[in-house]
Amino acid sequence: MITIRDDAGAGLAGAIDGVNQTYRTSQPMRLDRVVDVYVNGICRMAELDNGYELRGVQEVWLKEAPLPGDTLTVRYSCTGVEVGVPNAQLPSPQVLGATLDPPIVRNPGCPCG
Repeated sequence: MITIRDDAGAGLAGAIDGVNQTYRTSQPMRLDRVVDVYVNGICRMAELDNGYELRGVQEVWLKEAPLPGDTLTVRYSCTGVEVGVPNAQLPSPQVLGATLDPPIVRNPGCPCG
């Protein structure tokens, strides 16, 4: 099993425009494993009002559309040996091709580890 990190503009498909709420991952997610969703480096919890829903094995629907300039990262597991890269080689978060380095903020009780 491999851990994948998709960033908007780099593996994660969907416009960040303040309207779009649906994003497609580059690989099928293992729904029996943890899926982490970060907006601007802050972990989102699925059950909260600003959280998300997983709709199938390659679709993430955000309850609030990210605004232009926001970063969006989805981290998940998939199976296979030819897909993804080890965690140490993951790129910095990106938004529409511009490299950003926001800190990842952990919320108490958040499943994002």
